[in-house]
Amino acid sequence: TVKIEQDNNIVFDGIAYSKFKFSFLNGEKLKKATFTLKLKESKLKSLGLAVADLKLYHGLKEIDLTLAKSPALDSSQDFVFYDAVALGTGEFVIGKAIKVQVAAPTVIKPVEVKQVVATKVVEKKPVVQKPSSVKKSFFAKIVDFFKNLFN
Repeated sequence: TVKIEQDNNIVFDGIAYSKFKFSFLNGEKLKKATFTLKLKESKLKSLGLAVADLKLYHGLKEIDLTLAKSPALDSSQDFVFYDAVALGTGEFVIGKAIKVQVAAPTVIKPVEVKQVVATKVVEKKPVVQKPSSVKKSFFAKIVDFFKNLFN
Protein backbone atom coordinates (compact mmCIF):
# COMPACT_ATOMS: atom_id res chain seq x y z
CA THR A 1 0.00 0.00 0.00
CA VAL A 2 1.34 3.43 -1.03
CA LYS A 3 1.37 6.27 1.48
CA ILE A 4 1.60 9.92 0.37
CA GLU A 5 1.37 12.56 3.07
CA GLN A 6 1.89 16.31 3.04
CA ASP A 7 4.88 17.44 5.12
CA ASN A 8 5.52 21.18 5.35
CA ASN A 9 8.52 20.56 7.63
CA ILE A 10 10.69 19.45 4.71
CA VAL A 11 13.57 21.91 4.41
CA PHE A 12 13.69 23.55 0.98
CA ASP A 13 15.53 26.66 -0.26
CA GLY A 14 13.16 28.09 -2.79
CA ILE A 15 9.49 28.46 -3.61
CA ALA A 16 7.51 25.31 -2.84
CA TYR A 17 4.16 24.49 -4.41
CA SER A 18 3.88 21.31 -2.35
CA LYS A 19 5.99 19.19 0.02
CA PHE A 20 5.20 15.52 0.61
CA LYS A 21 6.56 12.14 1.70
CA PHE A 22 6.10 9.08 -0.47
CA SER A 23 6.47 5.64 1.12
CA PHE A 24 5.02 2.14 1.43
CA LEU A 25 3.14 1.06 4.55
CA ASN A 26 4.55 -2.45 4.43
CA GLY A 27 8.17 -1.31 3.87
CA GLU A 28 8.42 -2.44 0.25
CA LYS A 29 11.28 -1.16 -1.88
CA LEU A 30 10.70 0.66 -5.14
CA LYS A 31 13.06 1.07 -8.07
CA LYS A 32 11.05 3.63 -10.01
CA ALA A 33 7.85 5.63 -9.48
CA THR A 34 6.01 7.58 -12.16
CA PHE A 35 4.03 10.55 -10.86
CA THR A 36 1.28 12.40 -12.71
CA LEU A 37 0.91 15.76 -11.01
CA LYS A 38 -2.20 17.91 -11.27
CA LEU A 39 -1.32 21.46 -10.23
CA LYS A 40 -3.56 24.53 -9.99
CA GLU A 41 -2.30 27.12 -12.41
CA SER A 42 -3.76 29.97 -10.32
CA LYS A 43 -1.77 28.79 -7.28
CA LEU A 44 1.39 28.63 -9.39
CA LYS A 45 0.84 32.23 -10.49
CA SER A 46 0.12 33.42 -6.95
CA LEU A 47 3.45 31.91 -5.83
CA GLY A 48 5.26 33.57 -8.72
CA LEU A 49 6.11 30.24 -10.36
CA ALA A 50 6.21 29.90 -14.13
CA VAL A 51 5.06 26.63 -15.68
CA ALA A 52 8.50 26.16 -17.27
CA ASP A 53 10.37 26.76 -13.96
CA LEU A 54 8.80 23.91 -11.98
CA LYS A 55 10.83 20.88 -10.93
CA LEU A 56 10.27 17.90 -8.69
CA TYR A 57 12.95 17.59 -6.01
CA HIS A 58 13.70 14.22 -4.41
CA GLY A 59 15.98 15.16 -1.54
CA LEU A 60 18.72 17.17 -3.23
CA LYS A 61 18.15 15.59 -6.64
CA GLU A 62 16.35 17.68 -9.25
CA ILE A 63 13.88 15.81 -11.46
CA ASP A 64 12.58 17.38 -14.67
CA LEU A 65 8.85 17.62 -15.15
CA THR A 66 7.28 16.88 -18.51
CA LEU A 67 4.08 18.68 -19.45
CA ALA A 68 1.33 16.11 -19.90
CA LYS A 69 -2.00 16.39 -21.67
CA SER A 70 -4.95 16.93 -19.40
CA PRO A 71 -7.20 13.90 -19.18
CA ALA A 72 -10.30 14.04 -21.39
CA LEU A 73 -12.52 13.67 -18.32
CA ASP A 74 -11.19 16.87 -16.71
CA SER A 75 -12.83 19.93 -18.24
CA SER A 76 -11.25 22.41 -15.81
CA GLN A 77 -8.97 24.99 -17.39
CA ASP A 78 -7.21 25.94 -14.11
CA PHE A 79 -4.95 22.87 -13.94
CA VAL A 80 -1.61 21.97 -15.47
CA PHE A 81 -0.54 18.31 -15.64
CA TYR A 82 3.01 17.02 -15.39
CA ASP A 83 4.67 13.61 -15.52
CA ALA A 84 7.82 12.80 -13.55
CA VAL A 85 9.83 9.67 -12.84
CA ALA A 86 11.49 9.28 -9.44
CA LEU A 87 13.88 6.59 -8.31
CA GLY A 88 12.69 5.43 -4.92
CA THR A 89 10.68 6.74 -2.01
CA GLY A 90 11.37 9.63 0.33
CA GLU A 91 10.77 13.36 0.65
CA PHE A 92 9.63 15.32 -2.40
CA VAL A 93 9.08 19.00 -3.17
CA ILE A 94 7.32 20.50 -6.17
CA GLY A 95 8.65 23.99 -6.81
CA LYS A 96 11.62 26.06 -7.84
CA ALA A 97 14.88 26.04 -5.90
CA ILE A 98 16.81 29.23 -5.38
CA LYS A 99 20.27 28.62 -6.68
CA VAL A 100 22.88 30.07 -4.40
CA GLN A 101 25.72 31.54 -6.34
CA VAL A 102 29.03 31.09 -4.72
CA ALA A 103 31.24 34.06 -5.23
CA ALA A 104 34.53 33.29 -6.84
CA PRO A 105 37.36 33.56 -4.36
CA THR A 106 39.12 36.88 -4.49
CA VAL A 107 42.61 36.43 -5.76
CA ILE A 108 45.03 38.95 -4.43
CA LYS A 109 47.88 39.39 -6.83
CA PRO A 110 51.23 39.95 -5.21
CA VAL A 111 52.47 43.47 -5.64
CA GLU A 112 55.71 43.64 -7.49
CA VAL A 113 58.26 45.29 -5.24
CA LYS A 114 61.16 46.88 -6.96
CA GLN A 115 64.30 46.58 -4.94
CA VAL A 116 65.93 49.90 -4.30
CA VAL A 117 69.61 49.75 -3.54
CA ALA A 118 70.73 52.56 -1.29
CA THR A 119 74.01 54.04 -2.25
CA LYS A 120 76.05 56.45 -0.20
CA VAL A 121 76.34 59.77 -1.80
CA VAL A 122 79.67 61.40 -1.13
CA GLU A 123 79.55 65.14 -1.45
CA LYS A 124 82.65 66.58 -2.83
CA LYS A 125 83.54 70.02 -1.64
CA PRO A 126 84.05 72.38 -4.45
CA VAL A 127 87.63 73.11 -5.08
CA VAL A 128 88.32 76.79 -4.68
CA GLN A 129 91.03 77.85 -6.89
CA LYS A 130 93.21 80.67 -5.85
CA PRO A 131 93.38 83.29 -8.44
CA SER A 132 96.47 82.98 -10.41
CA SER A 133 98.76 85.85 -10.33
CA VAL A 134 97.59 88.28 -12.88
CA LYS A 135 100.09 90.52 -14.36
CA LYS A 136 99.23 93.99 -13.28
CA SER A 137 99.58 96.92 -15.52
CA PHE A 138 102.13 99.58 -14.80
CA PHE A 139 99.57 102.02 -13.44
CA ALA A 140 98.05 99.35 -11.14
CA LYS A 141 101.48 98.71 -9.69
CA ILE A 142 101.94 102.44 -8.93
CA VAL A 143 98.52 102.57 -7.21
CA ASP A 144 99.45 99.54 -5.07
CA PHE A 145 102.75 101.16 -4.15
CA PHE A 146 101.12 104.29 -2.83
CA LYS A 147 98.46 102.24 -0.93
CA ASN A 148 101.11 100.25 0.82
CA LEU A 149 103.18 103.31 1.50
CA PHE A 150 100.48 105.13 3.45
CA ASN A 151 99.12 102.11 5.30
